[in-house]
Amino acid sequence: MKKIVAFPQSNNHLLHINSVSDLNESDYECIREIEKVLIAHNKTERFSLQLLHKHFELQEGEVCLEQTNEKQRTQTVQVIQESDIPDDVDSIETEWYFGNNPSSTRCARKCVKFSGGAHYDEHVFGNK
Repeated sequence: MKKIVAFPQSNNHLLHINSVSDLNESDYECIREIEKVLIAHNKTERFSLQLLHKHFELQEGEVCLEQTNEKQRTQTVQVIQESDIPDDVDSIETEWYFGNNPSSTRCARKCVKFSGGAHYDEHVFGNK
């Protein structure tokens, strides 16, 4: 199986959330087809779907760091420099972007595991 190369995705080309149109019948038809594939592969409890959009532009070298505090039940997103993320961070790919051809498929978000922790509290995604 080909491993998907993981690197941050540039979201700058996406529409701003205020410009994204409401879902239409064609969108729902596509979602139903994706659902059928997930059911056929018994993956409905492993994968989901999201509407691609952005809230702001990222500059070169910037990524968004999503942090989750389970005790306080909060999530925050902040812009940081990608170079501030250690190379040896343990992470798992959690979101993929599918471009117009198979070679453009790439990881768009990773969940970061803290040392010694069994769960993931940070998501890294952004612009490269």
